[in-house]
Amino acid sequence: MSDGSSEPTRGAVTLGEQRISYLDWGAPAPDAAVLLLVHGTMGCAADWSRVAPRLAGDFRVIALDQRGHGDSSHPPAPGGHRTEDYLADIEGLADALGLDRFAICGHSMGGHNAIGFAARYPDRVLCALANDILPAPAVRIDQWEPRLPGRANPVFATVDEYVAARRETAPDAPEELLREEAGWRLTAVEGGLQAVADPRSAFDWEPADLWEEAAGIRCPILYIRAGRSPALDAATQQRMVMQTPRARSVSLELSGHNTYLDREEEFVSMAHGFFAAHVGVPVA
Repeated sequence: MSDGSSEPTRGAVTLGEQRISYLDWGAPAPDAAVLLLVHGTMGCAADWSRVAPRLAGDFRVIALDQRGHGDSSHPPAPGGHRTEDYLADIEGLADALGLDRFAICGHSMGGHNAIGFAARYPDRVLCALANDILPAPAVRIDQWEPRLPGRANPVFATVDEYVAARRETAPDAPEELLREEAGWRLTAVEGGLQAVADPRSAFDWEPADLWEEAAGIRCPILYIRAGRSPALDAATQQRMVMQTPRARSVSLELSGHNTYLDREEEFVSMAHGFFAAHVGVPVA
């Protein structure tokens, strides 16, 4: 694995009316397998800024800003936040970048989209990792309304105020990491700092029920569960593994929902081992 020192380049593709932005850490070798990273609701490609460089020594790592997030454009209201919309963006980005087959790793909503892409595009996915999400997640509006009052992004007076708010969903993440995160998730507005992500991505998300499709996934898939998160319980995780022949699972019992933040070392070790085992690494 890399020491995490590489810097990505920013690119974008236009897919119909949608602009999809992405970060590309480059290929360590001409034959390096591609690893596509997909963030969660209200996140962005830069959320992977600690993880991606450590994987970029063996894989070409690309992280996209999903529609309505980061530097990607927001879909016109109403709608535009269905699983089918997100999967079409992934397919379009892969086509535009000439990515025939690749591994995919997603967190939360991004993990749901990774499950869906692996199920619906079996000839394009080498292997998949889904972090702390189930095939048919419920949209918990009651969880978002306190964090997005009036269905709008709150304005934080200071970075300290943002970090305090993030502690509710990432209680174990290092302080310095959440401060770094503020740098890429927030933009300056009158009165302070505000997230750039579209709140409609939280309130208007229409996840497909992928239980039946997930059972037919042909590629290796790793399901990670966070023990301190309500998003995925142990019994559901076991059901996910039992119904899919090539599925495996790991539980990080001391982690909150954002395992790649709360338990960075464990997450990177597991992710790298899983992808290296199933797509290989280039020989120097």
